[in-house]
Amino acid sequence: MDEERRRDLLSRLVQVDGALRQPAITALVARYGRAAVTEAVRESLQSLREKILAGADVEVTEQLLADVVAASLDRVFSPSLCRVVNATGIIIHTGLGRAVIPRECLDALEEAASGYCLLEMSRESGKRSHRMEHVEELLTRITGAEAAHVVNNDAAAVMLALGTLAPEKEAICSRAEQVEIGGSFRLPEIITASGVKLVDVGTTNRTYISDYENAINENTGVIIKAHTSNYRIIGYVARPRLEELVEVGRRHGVPVVYDIGSGAFVGFSGEPIVQDAVATGVDVVSFSGDKLLGGTQSGIIVGKKEHVYRIKKNPLARAVRVGKMTLVLLEALLKIYLDPDSAGERIPALAMHRTPLEDVARRARSFARRIKREKLPWSVEVVESVSELGGGSTPGEEIPSMAVALAAGPVTADELARELRTGKPCIFPYTRGNHVLFDLRTMLPGDENLVIASLKQIAASV
Repeated sequence: MDEERRRDLLSRLVQVDGALRQPAITALVARYGRAAVTEAVRESLQSLREKILAGADVEVTEQLLADVVAASLDRVFSPSLCRVVNATGIIIHTGLGRAVIPRECLDALEEAASGYCLLEMSRESGKRSHRMEHVEELLTRITGAEAAHVVNNDAAAVMLALGTLAPEKEAICSRAEQVEIGGSFRLPEIITASGVKLVDVGTTNRTYISDYENAINENTGVIIKAHTSNYRIIGYVARPRLEELVEVGRRHGVPVVYDIGSGAFVGFSGEPIVQDAVATGVDVVSFSGDKLLGGTQSGIIVGKKEHVYRIKKNPLARAVRVGKMTLVLLEALLKIYLDPDSAGERIPALAMHRTPLEDVARRARSFARRIKREKLPWSVEVVESVSELGGGSTPGEEIPSMAVALAAGPVTADELARELRTGKPCIFPYTRGNHVLFDLRTMLPGDENLVIASLKQIAASV
């Protein structure tokens, strides 16, 4: 591009005030506000100026400027935590927000969050109450525990429990159970951060009850057992039952803390049930609220009253306490579990896990027929797939599923997957060879409509 052309293009760039008077920009002001639009105009003009100076032959028009400004504002104001179509087949997908919140919980949240709510006030007395009252009775009724407390995640629950029960003392833990959880957080580091010294016993594959007995001394503060929910050790292995640890702890006057991790109130293959753990007489049980439970992020502590009440009084409890949103969602979820027979249908994570393969296949065939009717530039077929529970739970368990596969056409499979992820709505499929696949087990009702609309948009642009 010659210098005369460059000067001509630069001369077409209006001043900020002039741009704000253009009709298309004025319409954006009515939607986003003058301050935001002014900043977007300033940035857009600077961006166009830099491109022209770099040699880009940009045909500057009012419409072009309005489009650039509108795109800039859309990036700013569109929610980054947007709704996603999960077609990956991973039910509790950590990257996509873990468990889908049940509709009943969302309805309760909308009702409570639309104004003030009874977070810490008593209807009867009109005086201050405690926020845990909303969920503690429900948790004790469901689990059989004497008392309960809720914090913001399971790692915080473990740290709070250990720091309360064994400050500046020793925590005995099997080497085989010193897990690393998501985000590179490791149980030994959490134990140390709680102000407790870790004493590991046994070996990677075999730990005996005598290992715990021999490690107990006058400075032992707690025995901790951790469920290895995100991996399995098989073969030549040995590990004491929880009941044995409880008996050892009782004989020596040492509390036993059991971190289940994912946590479940109903049966999953290889996963412990919270109620069963409480029934052993263990002192404290901790678990997550947003994995197998199927709710929102939280760390739940249940156990014996003397220990849980001490945990509640720990000053750190306020630093990791949950807010009203979490309590509303958790209370509504726990009320669903009061009817365990229907929980499998009313909680999406449970429903996805239990949906019969023939139902998933029927839905996949219907979805494939709908795509074919649109005559899009991809061949379509229904194929076998494998779903996972996810969330660090039931490692190695494969759930038979069915998926709709699109063969790469005008673009490669990776390119099509990227177009789907970056479009509106945001769609996460997975790729296999030169195919893009949509696993129907994790797609919510109505997601098919969103995928077809997105595919049509992509087809029109290639």
